[in-house]
Amino acid sequence: MRTRSVTAGWNECMQRVEAACGRCFVISLPGKFPITVKGKLPPIEFKVEKRTGNKKVTIISNFAVFGIEGKELAHKLQLLMSSSASHETTGPIETVLVQGDARRTAAKLLIEEYRIPRKYVSSPK
Repeated sequence: MRTRSVTAGWNECMQRVEAACGRCFVISLPGKFPITVKGKLPPIEFKVEKRTGNKKVTIISNFAVFGIEGKELAHKLQLLMSSSASHETTGPIETVLVQGDARRTAAKLLIEEYRIPRKYVSSPK
């Protein structure tokens, strides 16, 4: 029986393995075990909802993936906006609620101070 010998360099082997693998990202926060999640890295989302009395509330989510603590982000936004801000945790989902329309201010804070790339901050309107 004859076999054909195939040789490949180390770089070529690694490129083939990487091409066969799917996308994933690792969330590693201080004091916690790293979590590997399949798929793309989700962008930080901003939603503005109207509450009773025609008051607007900005809801910010998906920031924990980037290692940002919710309480710290809420406190910085509260000082920056001079308005009320709170942090909520519902299961694995963390959100920050800010009184008023804080989309532009929050996006600017995340890009400039936390150095989050602009493509991961959903464009505020």
